[in-house]
Amino acid sequence: MHFLKLVLLASLFASWTALPASAQVNTVNSVVLGNRPSTFEGDPYAGAAILTTAGDYSAKPEVAGSSFAIVSPGSNCLFTAYGKQAWLWNITNGVCTAPIPQGSNVTFASFSPSGNIIVVASSSNAKIWSVPSGEFLGELTEGDYIRSAVISHDGRYIATITNQGYSIWNGANGAPLLRAPISSAITQLIFSPDSKRMLIIAGGNAGLWQISNGAELGKIPVGGAARGAAFSPDGRYVIVCTGDRVHIWDAIGYRNVSNVPFGGSGQ
Repeated sequence: MHFLKLVLLASLFASWTALPASAQVNTVNSVVLGNRPSTFEGDPYAGAAILTTAGDYSAKPEVAGSSFAIVSPGSNCLFTAYGKQAWLWNITNGVCTAPIPQGSNVTFASFSPSGNIIVVASSSNAKIWSVPSGEFLGELTEGDYIRSAVISHDGRYIATITNQGYSIWNGANGAPLLRAPISSAITQLIFSPDSKRMLIIAGGNAGLWQISNGAELGKIPVGGAARGAAFSPDGRYVIVCTGDRVHIWDAIGYRNVSNVPFGGSGQ
């Protein structure tokens, strides 16, 4: 059991602190990407901010002057955005592989885990683009401001999160599949490794949901406000953090496995 705790805790730590693969420091035409760790799975701002090696912001204005930058999981592509303008770049030689004509101010963007598509949001709609070609694949239209977007591990699904709840879309063409209102604000949504379930934290509560029909599969009571969560690599367990401990749950049987206090040994 102690070994299991260590493995699951290591998985959680990796999901919060690791940058996209080998992307701690990259240089694109003298632009250095900072190594700020991601704060949740699919964090679009991981890898920002932008600085030049000379420290004078004298590199390409599309990069050095960008509002934010995202490195693809394979570390071979860079996305930058400023206002209504966005670009895809080859990270090894600094060549722009495609402009992204979003049409309105970019507010959010996220690569798929495989790095072959990117979802770029502007207020209440988002567009799917192929990487690195920049081919337009589909559009997601919400009735509310899109706060974030998450792409499933296999790329089949895209979840958009608004103040009203979440929606599930076809990852290949943007066709709407499901819209589910949730009364409390969603602070985290994670797809399971097999892309069949979602772990959602809303209003400090954690629960598992079915992707296909939006049904709630079960709650994960942790005796306090949930602040972060992660699936184990095989999807069998979930880890939920509260203010003073890590709670390990069996995601199949909805059984508490262990609670590990911060700074102490598990019981």
